[in-house]
Amino acid sequence: MERILKDKEAVIFDMDGVLVESEGLWKQAEFEVFSSLGVLVTEKGSQLTRSMTTKEVTRFWHEQEERSLRWKRWSSKGSWN
Repeated sequence: MERILKDKEAVIFDMDGVLVESEGLWKQAEFEVFSSLGVLVTEKGSQLTRSMTTKEVTRFWHEQEERSLRWKRWSSKGSWN
């Protein structure tokens, strides 16, 4: 991502793809940000977030991570407590 933005003076965010096909950049940013926080970002999950707002995407990955942690606790202890 840094290479793409190097030496740029401005960036246009085109959230609906009319001006620029930015979906690939969004997916890359989504992966980099959430993976850096320890979230397992999957292709399936990324497809589900495709039409969401940034707030909705953040909530989605937060909920996915909570489910994952609950599953890990349950599977290691054999119960939900």
